[in-house]
Amino acid sequence: MTKENRTLTDFINNRMQRMQYTFSKEEALEETNMTNNSFKVAASRLKRGNKLIRPRGSFYVIVPPQYQRRGAPPANLFIDDLMDFLGKTYYVGLLSAAATFGAAHQMPQEYQVLVKKQIKNIVIKNLRVVFIQNKHLEEMPVTEINTEYSQITVSTPEATAIDLVYYDHRSGYLDNVATVLKDLSEKMSPEELLTATKNYHNLASVQRLGYILDSIGEKELCEPIHEWISTQTPSRVPLSTQETKRDGARDRKWEVIVNYELNPD
Repeated sequence: MTKENRTLTDFINNRMQRMQYTFSKEEALEETNMTNNSFKVAASRLKRGNKLIRPRGSFYVIVPPQYQRRGAPPANLFIDDLMDFLGKTYYVGLLSAAATFGAAHQMPQEYQVLVKKQIKNIVIKNLRVVFIQNKHLEEMPVTEINTEYSQITVSTPEATAIDLVYYDHRSGYLDNVATVLKDLSEKMSPEELLTATKNYHNLASVQRLGYILDSIGEKELCEPIHEWISTQTPSRVPLSTQETKRDGARDRKWEVIVNYELNPD
């Protein structure tokens, strides 16, 4: 088939055969020789048929047949390509990272992506991608994970653990954080956890993480953190930052004021 008579459907089918599920409008125009108007009409028709979504600008995602009833594919199908298209550094984090490591009791309702500067969230049909600002993005340990469709950048289990505590309001609050940490702890090493926490930008969150890990019986995992914290002359901090109550029993090991009783599942 010549370039001159290729349709957008032809172009999409060809990309799917090559396991490529994203493209820009500019790529499609170049490869099909369609006019801007004909592309717009064809793309609109395919979007109505749940065969195509447009998460941002001129960036399009092909919806594989198995996801067309839902109206959108999972975010891990396109997130790496999208962030490359936007020229943004990122990592999948929090509950979405925990789920990647098999440490979520239920799939998160939103796909959580950490970025250095805030950008607009994506909401299409049942797909919700939430971008969360982390000004210290470059300091976070990350790893590359292969998914069914692509490779994505994810915070390491240890970095995920400390982020879950710092962003507990985005992680289902402390009870859920403790629940997730029970499973995530199986993926963590004391050495890597110490490295992640020593370089973290918020010492209070490290103290809270240590207390939570201690509370769920992960003493071996958090002992190196305690030894390091004891050299840092930490300030006393409340366990929960969400509670108006700021007083409670003092845990001298972690210098945490226990103003909330943990109830993990």
